[in-house]
Amino acid sequence: MLTILKCLISNVDAMDIVYWSFIFLSLRYEVSAQYLEIQAKPTIVDPTQDDLVILCSTTAASDIEEVYTIQLKKNTSGTISYGVAVSSVEPVWFDTVLQTRATAIGSTNPPSAAYLKFTIPKANIHCPDDFTEYWCQMYMILNGTNSSTGSDHEDTNHISVSYKLEPTFMEKMRVRILGEVTDTANRKFAVGTALQLTCTGEVGSEPNNTIRWCFKTAYAFIFTPLPHVPVLSDASPSGCQYIRSSTVTYNMTNSDIFTQFLCESGTPGLCETGTAKQYLKITSAQPSLIETPRVRIVGEFSDTAQRQFSVGTAVQLTCTGQTGSDPRSTIRWCAKTASAFTFTGLPQTPIHSEASLSGCQYTRSSTITYTLTNSDTYTEFLCESGNSGLCETGTAKQYLNITVSPAAVTSSTPPPHQPVAFYARMASTTPLQHDHQTLIFSKVITNSGDNGRDGVFTAPLDGVYGFIWVTRSHAAEFHLMVNNDKIGSSRSSADSDGSISGNVIAHVNKDDMVFLRASTIGHVTGRVISDEHGASTFSGWIIR
Repeated sequence: MLTILKCLISNVDAMDIVYWSFIFLSLRYEVSAQYLEIQAKPTIVDPTQDDLVILCSTTAASDIEEVYTIQLKKNTSGTISYGVAVSSVEPVWFDTVLQTRATAIGSTNPPSAAYLKFTIPKANIHCPDDFTEYWCQMYMILNGTNSSTGSDHEDTNHISVSYKLEPTFMEKMRVRILGEVTDTANRKFAVGTALQLTCTGEVGSEPNNTIRWCFKTAYAFIFTPLPHVPVLSDASPSGCQYIRSSTVTYNMTNSDIFTQFLCESGTPGLCETGTAKQYLKITSAQPSLIETPRVRIVGEFSDTAQRQFSVGTAVQLTCTGQTGSDPRSTIRWCAKTASAFTFTGLPQTPIHSEASLSGCQYTRSSTITYTLTNSDTYTEFLCESGNSGLCETGTAKQYLNITVSPAAVTSSTPPPHQPVAFYARMASTTPLQHDHQTLIFSKVITNSGDNGRDGVFTAPLDGVYGFIWVTRSHAAEFHLMVNNDKIGSSRSSADSDGSISGNVIAHVNKDDMVFLRASTIGHVTGRVISDEHGASTFSGWIIR
C-alpha cells in the first residue's frame, strides 16, 4: 500500500492534491504526538514595516519516515479554505487570487526538515482580510508504521495573526459657528460665540480608538485636555487604518486672547503625545484702538489743548475707544507721578458710556474727574482697554502728560532759580542698527525741564548742567552730544553685557539739545540692554 501511495504522489497533477488529501484522511491512523508546528513571524504585524509570514515545519523529525505534503489553511470570512501546499513538486496554489500577491517556498525532503513558508510582502497586505486564523496540515508516514495500513495526517492548532498600526494623518481642523450650516475660515470671534470644532483623521488599527482634544490659553505653558465631551462618528475602515471624526463645542470667553486647540490620535496619554495631530489658533476680538485723551476743565463747555494747570484745578479726562468683543468690558485708568516708578490704578470712579457694537468690537467712552495737587509736577495718565489686569498690560492704550504751573507750587522757601531736572530710562533692550544712533529713553520718571520721548533734552535755561548716563551694553561706544558737539563718551566691551557709566558737567545754552548717541564697535552687532534686571538711564539737572 505504501508503494502505491508513493507512486500516486510522484505522478499527481498539481490541482489534485486536495483530492488525495481526502484519500490520505480516509486511510490515516490517529496520531497522538505532535509532528508539525505553525508559527507567525511576527504574531502582531506592523503593515508599514513587516511582511506577514507563516511557517509550517516538522518536529520530532526522527519519528517521521516520509512527508507527502504540507498545506496551509486560512479562515476566509468564516470559511476554512486551502491556500497553498508543498510536496515533492513545486508549491501548488489553491487560492489563485492570493497567489498574485504572496509567495511560498518549501520542501518535504528530508522529512526531518520539511517546511512550508508563506509570505505576503508588506506592500501587498490587505487589511483586515489577511489578519485571521491560519492552520498547517501534513500527510506523512511514521517510522515503524505498517505500510499496508496507510498514511498519517495531522493538523496544527490555529494561530491568529493580528496587526497594530499607529495613525499618521489628521485633516486640518474645521470651524463652524454653532447654528450655521457651513464652515468658516474666520479665526477671530466675539466673546460668547459658540464654535463647533471638528477633526477627521486616522485613529489606528482599532475601531474603538478615538480622537483626543487639548487646548492651551495665552498664559498657559502646556496643553491640557479639554473638559468638553466630543461627539464621535462611527469608525470606518480605510486600508489598515480606521477613520473617524470628532466634534466639540466651545464657547469663547475673555480668556481666549490667543488660544491654541489640538486634536490628536494615537498613543493615548498626555497631550501632544499622539502620532497624528493638528493645531488651530483662535482669538477673541481684542481692542486695538483708543483715541487721544481729551481734557476739559470742570465747568467749561469745550475741551482744552492746555496741559499745564494751577494747583486745585479740577479737570475731566475722557478716553473713547474699542473695548473688545464683550459689551461689559470697560476702559481702565492709571497714573504715574514724577516720583513713581510704575503706573498704578486711579482711585477715581470713571463714568462709562453705553457700549456700541462696531464690527466685532464694542466701543465706549470713559471719563474721570481729577483735581491737581502739588504732587502733580509731572503726572502721566494712562487709559487702556483689553487684558484686564495690571496697568500697562492692555492691548489698546493712550498716554497723557499733565503738570501744574511752577508758580502755583507752594513752598516755604522759594527756589533761587527755575528747577530743571530730568531722569528717564530705556523701555526695553535696543539693538544698534547703525552708527550714530540716537538712544530713546521713553520711560520718563522725572521731568522739570523738557525731555521728550524722543530721548533729546532741550535746555530751558542758560546754565551749568550735570549729566549722567548708565548703560548696560554689548559692543557699543556712547557719546554725549550737545547739538553737534561731542562732550563726553564711554565704551563697553564686546565680550560681555556689562554696565558702564559716564558723567559730564558743562555749560549749556537755552534751547541747546543734549542727547546720547551710540555706535557699534567693529563688526559685532551691538545692543543696549534695559530690562527688569537693570535699566539703561539718562539724567541731567541744572547746577546754576
